[in-house]
Amino acid sequence: MHRHILVNNVMPKILKEKLSDVIILENHDGLILYQTNNMAEIIKLPFFNNTFLVLTKININSNSNFSTSLKQIVTNFKLNKEYINENLNLKKYKTYKILWIDKNQPTSIDFSIVKPIENKIKENLKLNIGVKKHDLDFVFLRRDEDFILFLLKLTYNRLTEKNIQKGSLRPELAYILSYLADIKTKDVIIDPFCGSASISRQIVKHFKYNMIFLSDNSEETITKLKLEYKKNNKNIFIKNRNALDLNYIKDCFIDKIITDPPWN
Repeated sequence: MHRHILVNNVMPKILKEKLSDVIILENHDGLILYQTNNMAEIIKLPFFNNTFLVLTKININSNSNFSTSLKQIVTNFKLNKEYINENLNLKKYKTYKILWIDKNQPTSIDFSIVKPIENKIKENLKLNIGVKKHDLDFVFLRRDEDFILFLLKLTYNRLTEKNIQKGSLRPELAYILSYLADIKTKDVIIDPFCGSASISRQIVKHFKYNMIFLSDNSEETITKLKLEYKKNNKNIFIKNRNALDLNYIKDCFIDKIITDPPWN
């Protein structure tokens, strides 16, 4: 819970630094609704797991289930083709899939509800359902805060849990940790439990620093990292060390410790 509070507090600040015209509309646990005209930049933001275009937001009765709420929506369901085209060139896409998410859990929905929505997407946007593959993801998401969002996914090729090495920190959280450390160009940084080096990758990619020291007590992990940074022009120094044995570093040499200890 503390991590969620921290992230929710810091995200509006980062957003406002990255997007000069951003307006924060709502800030919920794991969800920020905001407004900006800078579409090209929001897709590049490294601190969001996924970014969606909000097509509709519907307030619902807290006592009704997902299907009941969707039945009420279907009768007045509209698609604004012009709005979507302003943010996404529909001519580039041919197929789609609908995802139904009930309070963070994927679910199935009765076909009598699904069919009218599919028909409207086909009629208005000239898209067909993707059978084996699809180009676009539409999402109906019910939240605990008693509303449903109808969304169009904008970011693809982001890492999923299946693609992340076991025990590794998600890149979005690694970025936020690095941001909170307020890294300066003269800083010498150490990650004494570096593991797969999730944190240092974000630092190298998005921040300016002086040096980074990486250490881990796994010889296999360190061997892989040394191979990865064989052509090392990033001032990264990699050691196979226990975090309790860092005597190769002089006292007061390190400016920042940024790490994700192995105790979860």
